[in-house]
Amino acid sequence: YTTACPLLSLVIILLTVLYSLLPLYTTDCPLLSLVITLLTVLYSLLSFQNNGSLGWCQNHRQCAKCLEPCKASWDLKSQCRELCERSIPKKHWECVTSCEFLRSVVAVKQGDCPAPEKASGFAAACVEGCEEDRECSAQKKCCSNGCGHTCQPPKNLNKGAPLKPRKELSFEELRSGQMEVSWSSRFNVSAEPVIYVVQRRWNYGIQPSEDAATQWEVVAQTTEEKARLADIRAGRWYQFRVAAVNVHGTRGFTTPSRHIHTKKDPSGPPAPSELMVSNVTFGPGGRTVSVRLRWSIPSDLDVPVHHYKVSWSWATGSTGATAPPKTKRRKMVNGGQSYVELESLRAKRSYSVELQAVSYWGQTPLKSPKATLHFNTQHREEQRPGARPVPVSEGLIPDVLDVGTPFYQDGQLQVRVYWQRSTGILPGLLFSCKYRVNLQPLGTKGRAQAETTFFFTPSCASIRAKSPKHIACPGQEGTSPPKVLSKAENLTASFMAHKGNVTAVFTWEVSAPLPPRQLHGFQVTWAEVTSASRHNNLPNSLISQSQILPPERNVLVVSGLQLATLYSLEIQVIGAGGEGPATTKTFCTPDISPVLQHRPRLRNHHQHQPNIEALRDQLTRADQTAQN
Repeated sequence: YTTACPLLSLVIILLTVLYSLLPLYTTDCPLLSLVITLLTVLYSLLSFQNNGSLGWCQNHRQCAKCLEPCKASWDLKSQCRELCERSIPKKHWECVTSCEFLRSVVAVKQGDCPAPEKASGFAAACVEGCEEDRECSAQKKCCSNGCGHTCQPPKNLNKGAPLKPRKELSFEELRSGQMEVSWSSRFNVSAEPVIYVVQRRWNYGIQPSEDAATQWEVVAQTTEEKARLADIRAGRWYQFRVAAVNVHGTRGFTTPSRHIHTKKDPSGPPAPSELMVSNVTFGPGGRTVSVRLRWSIPSDLDVPVHHYKVSWSWATGSTGATAPPKTKRRKMVNGGQSYVELESLRAKRSYSVELQAVSYWGQTPLKSPKATLHFNTQHREEQRPGARPVPVSEGLIPDVLDVGTPFYQDGQLQVRVYWQRSTGILPGLLFSCKYRVNLQPLGTKGRAQAETTFFFTPSCASIRAKSPKHIACPGQEGTSPPKVLSKAENLTASFMAHKGNVTAVFTWEVSAPLPPRQLHGFQVTWAEVTSASRHNNLPNSLISQSQILPPERNVLVVSGLQLATLYSLEIQVIGAGGEGPATTKTFCTPDISPVLQHRPRLRNHHQHQPNIEALRDQLTRADQTAQN
């Protein structure tokens, strides 16, 4: 910068001379106070000039070209002339000169090579072991040993390099929302400008954690002894460190600062954007539809998304009005996933979907506004203008049967059933059961095809936990039923993979079986085990799917699993006295599509694994028996 500002050159010369004369004076010399005064004034002037030099250079047309190669996006391995021509087509010699200087700084490590005769051991071998310093590890340099070149420890490693700043860093949160990081440096006399490089790392969570922190990243380069940072986010713990650098090198970074965080509370996630239908698949006969939805959400949030809540319902009538709330279906999706599969939808219907992102700050949920999407499940041919409507046979009700969410009212468990413009209530349901609903339309020309759907009723314990009023569960009147101590044991599994999808069959036995009247069924929960919560330092929760099985069925078939993925399976016995102890196992699906069934990493207590097709037949017969 001496060419741009002659005053700086004069200050540097005077400062160097005065500092070199300082040891010649004693405390009795009356000139000492004058020297110290001039030294202080000139150093302040030098600091002032350095503090404004970067800003001045950035705003100067020619000097700004020198700063172009300093950008992090530049790859100095390429030719400097080619790099500069891309950014500055004309008059780019300042850029080329700066680029070549930076390449030399990168290629030549700090310190001096020792005298060739002092090389010993392998360093004295007559070989050409290196050509440049960058080929040597750590701080070693490529030096001559008299008959070759080898990697050797340098001498005068820190010669000319500025001293480290003091390790105590100060932090101030400004009203503008910025964070000011400041430090103090030891006295340095250098003819070259000193640049301070500021790095930071951070972690999510209520408590600071170096294990869960990100990698160090450069956030500021300045000639001042402070830096103002605007991108300080709530919900994060930060650490900073500073290094002083000049053309001779650096003595390294200060020790990491104490953990700091902003006083602001973290904001909830924004509403998911770009919610759309990405794929529609029609089942056999075109009566059922599977729809995949996808969306996007910013990755740089105050607190990461823990999970998404998805709810959908069909619209009724020609106006497209939304069906009653109790017909809504709900699903939770892991926060690291940006899509969801809606299965068992009906063809020729209009649906409304709501999507909400949920984060957690400690135990407090932070919810986003809901994103809404409306779509229909018609074939594309039927959506084209002028397409003929699909004829419907007289007396046939096309795909109109729907069941709402079971609810407790008037002392009993009930559910609403919807078809066409009619609705009905099925009262007196039992807890923890699977029901099948058949709708048989009767027309003038005989019996038409029936519509069928299934639904599960929740356990009494889950209904009672959500109800503000007391609910008397079965068996509570008179003598209370004994506590359920039975649990699932001898859990086994078989896998079959086809086209990247894995179907799993689980079987188990019951320890200390309950009497038939006291055994109500099994609650089975399975989920993919993810590492996102551990990476984000959040509670290790699992976004799970649950199913309640009747007491006569100790077999579960789960399809749609992914290859080479870790899952968790939990089974609880449901009895008159509540739910028994949970049996939890983790298993890993096969990493390839095997020809034969795959046995997972579960403790196998059976001599023979069940055949999947045979189990499917067994489940079908069990369903028919239960219906009869």
